Amino acid sequence: MTRARQDRLLGLLVRDGDWITAARLADLLGVTPRSVRSYVAAANARVPGAVAVESGPQGYRAGPDAGSALRSEADVGTPATGLHTLVRTLLDAPDDLDVFETADALHVSSATLEADLARVRGLLGGTTLVLERSSSRVRLDGTEGAQRRLLSRLVHEETEAGGFDPRALRRALGEDSTGAAAFGPFEAALRTEIGRRGYFVNELGIADVLMHIAIAADRVAQGRPLEAAHETSTPAVDEIGELLGALVHEHLGVRLGAGDRQHLATLVLSRFVTPGPAVPAASRPPLDPEIERVVRDLVVEAADEFLVDIVYEDFIRRLAMHVQNLRQRAREEAWSRNPLTRSLKSTYPMIFDIAVSMVSGLRDRLDITVPDDEIAYIAMHVGGRLERSRRAEQLA
Repeated sequence: MTRARQDRLLGLLVRDGDWITAARLADLLGVTPRSVRSYVAAANARVPGAVAVESGPQGYRAGPDAGSALRSEADVGTPATGLHTLVRTLLDAPDDLDVFETADALHVSSATLEADLARVRGLLGGTTLVLERSSSRVRLDGTEGAQRRLLSRLVHEETEAGGFDPRALRRALGEDSTGAAAFGPFEAALRTEIGRRGYFVNELGIADVLMHIAIAADRVAQGRPLEAAHETSTPAVDEIGELLGALVHEHLGVRLGAGDRQHLATLVLSRFVTPGPAVPAASRPPLDPEIERVVRDLVVEAADEFLVDIVYEDFIRRLAMHVQNLRQRAREEAWSRNPLTRSLKSTYPMIFDIAVSMVSGLRDRLDITVPDDEIAYIAMHVGGRLERSRRAEQLA
């Protein structure tokens, strides 16, 4: 299904101004009547809640919103859109799907659907999800957490520069998901309440956190919550979890269960907030002695190898806490994106090399495998410490 043929169908209907049969449109477009029905559905999907093409016993005619559909920049019918729609269909299905019925429902040919199923299998590499196939029946098997991670991958593919884009979110999750209007007030309220509790906000981490909150709200609204967490909670997780539950209910209209509140609170505390002096010591997460020891050794080794001034107790503890959060993200396969990764690599190659060296040590000693975006966050810690040392030398 191509955008050009959809536009040509709309153009024919607008020019004629009257009813045209499906057979006549098929002749004019050089396609089958079934393809005409697919083009009509896709054209109407460009203007949700409106009518681009009217259907009736006499065929089709231009609707009141045909002009808006022609001007729409929606990417309905592109390969990425078709793939994302199929993934959502598989994730939302309570049972296995029939390939031919699904192709009809999505207004594509069975050959197109088969091609998209092959692409879905490609998306599942490195995940615990499995695409099960038996004759014409197909289903996507895996835990709710794994399914959400697949959705986050789709959102990342739609998002430019690592920012939070509600439009990209809706393209990946579907037009029925929460829109941009709800997230502006939600984000503002979250920032305010986090600040009142004594935490500092990491601007680079908030986009990922908002994305995961949006995915959680969408899945819970569909009756697919996370199971209650079995891990022991902490006062900080409980406090932030209650806050998130209240804000999600107020702004997004969804009630989160205990599992989702604990999961999202852990993400918030490990991704985009840092405890300030006002946060009581009892509410701060304890630092794992093993992680602190490993990080201390890696910092000393990096200082000797690269001849840099980074062996400071405050830096070691902050970096160790970051690594502790990093290990938690590694366990959940919920990595953070960093929009500055490319520029850090090209502009500060030595600092990035120091981070790579440290990550190599983390892999060997703590069994943590880290992607480039997470390496960039470690490089930012190193760069910040070096900048403070440089300023201290200038003032001396």
